[in-house]
Amino acid sequence: MVQTYGLINGGYTIRKNLSLEFILPAINLSKVAKQRLKWIDFYKSHERDASLTCRYFGISRKTFYKWLKRFNPRYLQSLEDRSKKPRKYKASKLFFEYGSLVKQVRTEHPTWSKYKIGTIIRQNGGKISDGSVGYILKKRGLIDRKIAKKRKRARRRNINKIRIKNVEISILRPGNLVQMDTKEVNIPGAGKYIQFTAIDCYSRKRILKGYGRKTAFCGRDFLLTVLKEMPFKIKTILTDNGSEFMAEFDEECKKQAIAHYWTTPDSPNQNAFVESSHCIDQKEFYEIYYIPIGLENFNSTLKEWQKVYNSVRPHGSLKFLTPDKFLESVKMSKT
Repeated sequence: MVQTYGLINGGYTIRKNLSLEFILPAINLSKVAKQRLKWIDFYKSHERDASLTCRYFGISRKTFYKWLKRFNPRYLQSLEDRSKKPRKYKASKLFFEYGSLVKQVRTEHPTWSKYKIGTIIRQNGGKISDGSVGYILKKRGLIDRKIAKKRKRARRRNINKIRIKNVEISILRPGNLVQMDTKEVNIPGAGKYIQFTAIDCYSRKRILKGYGRKTAFCGRDFLLTVLKEMPFKIKTILTDNGSEFMAEFDEECKKQAIAHYWTTPDSPNQNAFVESSHCIDQKEFYEIYYIPIGLENFNSTLKEWQKVYNSVRPHGSLKFLTPDKFLESVKMSKT
């Protein structure tokens, strides 16, 4: 009777004349093993001509004879790659010496990295590097793969970001540093709006605009609004790590030759000017002003408040001048 070696993941199939009264199980082979199976089947179906087989598949004689020697027709997995792990290897002395201690510290502090664990061990007289701590954590299965992948993706996303803590910026003129951020606002009967805010750290002048969503496209649109309304050239912008300040927003910054820096994650103090201004918004605007329903009406009311903030409200940090009055005493340029 004719039986077939079926391959679960599709591909190459072999038919042989067998006199068996049972069905052979399906065989799961890798792509490379199936290719080697083709070599041998071609070789046996063409009068065992090794030269023809090698020319046909473009392989060397050495490679072909290697797999022909390994091939076992009763065990097709013999064509799979073998593990290259050494049969005998010397175990790390540090693994036996510090394995239990590393596990103990990790159990007590499951969120600590290898650097923190290594520091604690060295402070208590141990002699182990951070790399060795990482090796022990991996061998003992103490690393959460999901968290590790998440952190790896975050590092990849942040690799080109320049943090504000790594640069020095002198705020000596308007536009030297403009901070931007967003504030979510729930208006009774109207739902949620997003307030985009830009504040010049030198003059405290602000630009505000409301949106229905918090996206990078909205961020780019707001940036163009700020460039149009600010009476001076903007050299540097500082934002947090929100998605609204990525992609289109960041590309527009590059297009406009504006340096774009990011704050360290979970560090709102690095964006202190705009964060502080949002507290003023809450107390002096959202808790007092009547805001009609609709995004257009929200923006209209927001512009009224922006005018009050820039031209009417005295600022203690500016010796009780308004931002617009303060800017009158400064020579500005849009070039």
